[in-house]
Amino acid sequence: MDALGFFWPKRDVRGRLLFYPYNLEAILAFSAYAAFERVHMPNTVKRRTDRLQQQVSEMSWAVPQVVNERLTRMMLAGARPSATDQREFQKMGAEKVAAFCESWMALGQQMLHAQQEMSQAWTSSFTQFPTSQWPANRMTQAAQSAALGILGAGLAPVHSRALSNARRLSRR
Repeated sequence: MDALGFFWPKRDVRGRLLFYPYNLEAILAFSAYAAFERVHMPNTVKRRTDRLQQQVSEMSWAVPQVVNERLTRMMLAGARPSATDQREFQKMGAEKVAAFCESWMALGQQMLHAQQEMSQAWTSSFTQFPTSQWPANRMTQAAQSAALGILGAGLAPVHSRALSNARRLSRR
């Protein structure tokens, strides 16, 4: 077991690499490792990993643009901002609070959904014979899918706000 809290790759009966993650860092490490090493990854996990990587890369471009535009605007406004600047600054503050609340709600809903999925995977491991997957693999895939879903749901409101702000502020 390593510092991230999971056992490093093992192979299943078909020779595919497997991970047994126990925490979020391990799941993200698995996703990054699988992307580069072409490890077998279920389609759901792959789609969620790709979507999360896309959101993060889009935000890495949009957020610095928005921060630059707003800081420049604040500096140019000086001690007495105009009515337009005041509206923009108030909108900025309200928007951050709204994005935070939306993110928390999405995280909570996705965590509830993930708990239900994990419960189904756990109970099905007792009631079904292992056909193409061993129960531990089903649980691992459910955990990976759940963690990526939670991260994606929490990031979605912030992502949409950051991109819309970058588009809106770049037009000025």
